[in-house]
Amino acid sequence: MDFFSTALDVLFIPALIFIVFTVHEYGHYIMARFFNISVDSFSLGYGRDVAKGVDKHGTAWVVKMIPLCGHVQLSAKKAKKGCVLFSKAPIWQRVIVVAAGPAVNIILAFFVIFFFLAAFGQPSQQPVIAGVERGAAAEAAGMEVGDRILSIEGKAVQRYRDVWDYTWNRPEQTLALTVQRGDALVDLDLTPSRHNYTDLDGIERSHGRMGVMIGESFYRLGILETFNDEVVPDDFDARRKLLVDSLGQQVSIGVKSTDGTVRIYNTVLDRTLNEALLDPDSPAYNSFYAGPVRDNFYLSLTVTRSLIEAGKQVGDLVKNIATIPFQIFPVDSTRVKPWAVVNAENTFWINKLYIFAFRLALLSIFIAMFNMIPFPGLDGSMLLMLAFEAMFRDDPEYRHKIYKYVLILLLGFSYFCVFIYNLPDFPRYVEKRVMTVIQRDK
Repeated sequence: MDFFSTALDVLFIPALIFIVFTVHEYGHYIMARFFNISVDSFSLGYGRDVAKGVDKHGTAWVVKMIPLCGHVQLSAKKAKKGCVLFSKAPIWQRVIVVAAGPAVNIILAFFVIFFFLAAFGQPSQQPVIAGVERGAAAEAAGMEVGDRILSIEGKAVQRYRDVWDYTWNRPEQTLALTVQRGDALVDLDLTPSRHNYTDLDGIERSHGRMGVMIGESFYRLGILETFNDEVVPDDFDARRKLLVDSLGQQVSIGVKSTDGTVRIYNTVLDRTLNEALLDPDSPAYNSFYAGPVRDNFYLSLTVTRSLIEAGKQVGDLVKNIATIPFQIFPVDSTRVKPWAVVNAENTFWINKLYIFAFRLALLSIFIAMFNMIPFPGLDGSMLLMLAFEAMFRDDPEYRHKIYKYVLILLLGFSYFCVFIYNLPDFPRYVEKRVMTVIQRDK
């Protein structure tokens, strides 16, 4: 199954590229046709022609051998009958035609996410506490392993993301929680601590922190640092035996956190969830689950909620991609990853469809934003040229000269700002990478 899953991921790549670039070019095409601008051809793929036809507008539609992109060719010298050349169309129409490519990429991302959410639901983590860190805010509030968070500040909680949104963004603010503990409802007052740190990748972070584990996925045996307050042996067989001997019991485990410190959590090792520890043939033989629950789930959403959630996710992706140039050493990969992924075997194809939809939306947004950069050959450069044409309509020679100088200055200034902004992070990034290699070799 792992090989099959990986093979599907590889096959996704050309499909993603083809869809995103074809839709981008189709955005240019459809607006050109709307304004009656002459189009010579629309090509699907590249390489040798496989099939070709001409529509009633005189546009050639070509299918090429390698389906990895699309390209629309606007007429440059001679317009089709009843059409106008792109260069002769009003400037505002040309701006819309150029901007339509990136625009439909954003629209594609929105509808891909929306249709998935409406059809299958939102991949979510159960709001159940799998482990409580010693001395952290959750323990101080009286939270226990197995507590299911039902509400925060009177608002119902359906998934852990709801909890995360509150606690992550409200450090040092007391929040009223209601949890289900067995058959009882318990009210708790939780005050997330403010956590300022540099993570293992060298990225500076600051946010609120509860100090809990969530039973979202398995943990590798390699992350264990202590078990029941004793340092664990290096041998995986010995670590596995410690866990197997404690199945069904309350234990404490020490794991290395994202800030590099070892944190001690009180948790329970559920016997049923950790049967793989007893099966050498299982792919999860060197892994374990903490807490009483394991599987994530798809949270059903109404159409309205799906629209809102799709808009929020697209907005977050646009913001996260736009800020990548300001966090290069290293790139913060958490900004472009799904917040939750369902790993249940009975939802394998839905899981794969979600990953495909998310990556399609991610790539589509990236291509849209990349094309808006004012670099020669990209849509942003053409929009800049059209802006100067509008300002200096009567002096083409001066217009092209100013355009060239402004483009060079704009690109140079942008690169300089990115370099200066990221320069202080570079020594720390190199140090982190060297330390990671050294620890791996050990």
